[in-house]
Amino acid sequence: MTFWSAQTGKPGEYMTVDLGKECRIHALQINFDRKDAKTDGVGPGFAMGMNAKTDKNVQQQSYTLQVSSDNRNWTTVIDKSDNKVAIQHDYAELTEPLTARYVKLTNVWTPDGGKFAVKDLRVFGNPEIARFTKVDDVKVVRSREDRRDAALLWQPVKGADGYVVRYGIEPQKLYNSYMVYGANTLAIHSLNKSPEYYFEVEAFDNGTDDYRERTQRTLGLGAEIELAKDGSAQPGGMFGQGPVDRKMIKEGIHEYVFENISPGAYALRHSFGPVLWRGSLTAAELIGSGAQPTATVPLDKLGVGTTVTGRLEMQVFPGKEAGKIVVFFRYGK
Repeated sequence: MTFWSAQTGKPGEYMTVDLGKECRIHALQINFDRKDAKTDGVGPGFAMGMNAKTDKNVQQQSYTLQVSSDNRNWTTVIDKSDNKVAIQHDYAELTEPLTARYVKLTNVWTPDGGKFAVKDLRVFGNPEIARFTKVDDVKVVRSREDRRDAALLWQPVKGADGYVVRYGIEPQKLYNSYMVYGANTLAIHSLNKSPEYYFEVEAFDNGTDDYRERTQRTLGLGAEIELAKDGSAQPGGMFGQGPVDRKMIKEGIHEYVFENISPGAYALRHSFGPVLWRGSLTAAELIGSGAQPTATVPLDKLGVGTTVTGRLEMQVFPGKEAGKIVVFFRYGK
């Protein structure tokens, strides 16, 4: 799962969210992360679910939340500067709704030596202009081989920000749900085999303008490449365990660097597509003083349509205590 992180955990680190236009805000929720925390997140100071009481003498994650209409003049709506309660997932309903375009979350204290990091900043509101549309044309197919699996397809709704898929074993008891963004399909793998299920899909428009990040401009050509410790190489494992921090492509240098690589199994993949490489790296490949790569792996071709303009290549370089993986974009002249 992705998250946003400041460079430090010092007071004053902040993030600002532009809602796109002035919105009517009723409630907010912050889901904090534990980037580089010195503890494993178990015990006092950490809550797996909702807020939990902790040692009243120990300061926990502390913050302020402000709103603004012009990104210059700010009004504080939540002040937890001296917080002594674990708030891994902090939800607050405002006593009175307010109108604002910008939301600013500022760090006051981050515990356990970690960086100020946020998984989600959720803003609830716009009840007067948000729209909900029931989707009539929904197709559902249960797998013959495994009835726990179901595939859904529905007609996309123009202007929808996303969809809520609800399901259950009775028409009036659709208590299970998924939220779907950027797609009109869903695969479910958690049904019970015996009962029949009922499904409905509802499109929603939250009343704000639709903004989508253009990752090539903001993060570089390699922004959609991920490297992770490959848990699937172990019995019962899953891909994506232990994501590796990445260094974005610098302007004019077609390189994508993953540092601090220790011996083990890894998988390199496109964020929205196939696995490009999967394998194990040894101490002999990763630990050393040489400047030359210890392994070179061709990954894929680059191009437009059927025209090939270059290739994607991975190289492994040794280091004193850990190695690095570099993905190169080799373009033809």
